[in-house]
Amino acid sequence: MTVSVILTSYNQAKYIHQAIDSVLNQTYTDFEFLIWDDASTDNSWDIIESYRDERIKVFRNETSKRGIHALNKGILEETDGKYIAVHHADDVWEPTKLEKQVAYLESHPDIGAVFTNAMAIDENGAIFEDKDHFYYSIFDQPNRSRYEWLNFFFYQGNALCHPSVLIRKECYDECGLYRFGLAQIGDFDMWIRLCMKYDIHVIPDQLVRFRVRENEANSSGNTPVTRIRRMNEHFIATQNFSKITSKDTMRKIFPRAEKYMEADGFVPEFILAMMALENNSWRDVKLFGLSLLYELINDREKSQKIKELYDFDYLDLVSLSGKHDVFNVEELNNNVIRLFIDYGEGFSGKNFLEQYVSPHDKVQTFVFDLTEQSDIRSLRCDLLDESCIVYIEKVALIGYDGVEIDLIPELRTNALIDEGDVYYFDTEGPQIQFNAIERDVLSGCQSLCVQIKYLYFGKEALAECVKKLKSEKNKSLKLLLTRDNHHKIVFFGASGALEKQFDSLLEHRIVPDYICDNDIRKHGQLFRSSVPVRSPDEVLCQDSNFYVLITSSYIDSIKHQLQKYTNIVKIMSLTDIK
Repeated sequence: MTVSVILTSYNQAKYIHQAIDSVLNQTYTDFEFLIWDDASTDNSWDIIESYRDERIKVFRNETSKRGIHALNKGILEETDGKYIAVHHADDVWEPTKLEKQVAYLESHPDIGAVFTNAMAIDENGAIFEDKDHFYYSIFDQPNRSRYEWLNFFFYQGNALCHPSVLIRKECYDECGLYRFGLAQIGDFDMWIRLCMKYDIHVIPDQLVRFRVRENEANSSGNTPVTRIRRMNEHFIATQNFSKITSKDTMRKIFPRAEKYMEADGFVPEFILAMMALENNSWRDVKLFGLSLLYELINDREKSQKIKELYDFDYLDLVSLSGKHDVFNVEELNNNVIRLFIDYGEGFSGKNFLEQYVSPHDKVQTFVFDLTEQSDIRSLRCDLLDESCIVYIEKVALIGYDGVEIDLIPELRTNALIDEGDVYYFDTEGPQIQFNAIERDVLSGCQSLCVQIKYLYFGKEALAECVKKLKSEKNKSLKLLLTRDNHHKIVFFGASGALEKQFDSLLEHRIVPDYICDNDIRKHGQLFRSSVPVRSPDEVLCQDSNFYVLITSSYIDSIKHQLQKYTNIVKIMSLTDIK
């Protein structure tokens, strides 16, 4: 037996038929097929038992134990294959997947596991169209050495598709099985341990169709529970890097660690901590780095060593611990979304549900459980306790039958500016309310799903609101901000006045295509090392239309000079757009 396929399933009756068929229809046929049902409450088990194929072995848990139980028990006790393939009941394999992967491992004995690219599909099997979604292209990865993969894992996270893997069974013997307790990133933890000992390969073909469920229903979906759990688990998985003890290995994984490589000594924990505290690290990785330093500083022998080698002591650690905000102390202020419930007496400050808003995830989905709520009259959702700019992608009531009622047509907001689906909220507490919804509709609903793309928070949002208001009231400013590609912006006057206003203009997205000046001594020079200064004729005699912003104090004389150019659509001065 060459391959053992393990398919895990929990309440996937809608998809499991297609998943099982995609294994049985493989062009490579030398495999055993373990299907493990995790105490499903739908008719998944009936579907599983309906198959009659000698390669299939079926198992069923009496109580739900999650997929990791089936994987570990299957690998350890039930599989006979040389290679192990993992499959999920809501995903689909392409027919040549196993054939191509087995061929690769057979011809590359030094490779521990082979993955493939994956195509994201939606609930109904159609190609996923949301290009901004995490799963749209995350699995489209180049091949890397195991050291480069470890660097990627450390700073970026996971980008390997679990149901695409074909792995040598011996790798589990050498690296260990999946670790219990890691519900979100058990596979990621496995890949770190794998790459500590083996190289891997990614076949660029999309040989898996990875299903992206609605309302973030994937076990790895972007919900508050999974975000919180994922961060906690990521901290645990990162500790695998503590096993690095070789100077050569440290160099290969972290090229930037070279500056810490002293000829007369090597403290791997210190170097790993310094790598963890780099600016592009995750917050939990920074916490891991600080934890390593606390341990080093309180180890008399090692603290003396890092003082000698790196001139680092406890005072440096005290400085670092105040610099890295690993618990979001500053950013968590007011970052919650609240659902206020009116039971007939209006909205009060005590009747609400709330969830945490991540300052890092632009698109976020919040599902509020309404099963314990009765006699709801109306709902109001406060998006934050501070100014923000959001794109409201979805607001829907979800019934017990799974049917959704779209509330966006009924949506009302206190937005300062409304541009279709993009809302500019000031500091008055961004709110969305709903026009009258019949009480029987509310009482028949299990949850409210709110999906929002947060564009700006806090001060940035307020600044954008101000810019927007100014552009709405100031026709000249609006003209510059909304111009199309057929109109060029010219700053006329490379003067002290422009020097003072240049950064402010750029900040407000008013960027010149050209800068002109009458002083021939300035021609050809770069203004602020970015834009070359040219003569008026060199620019304005081109076959284009121009908006000219006079950035000199000689406004009247320049306006008179510009009359000869017929392709100038609008002449403005700095005072016009102030």
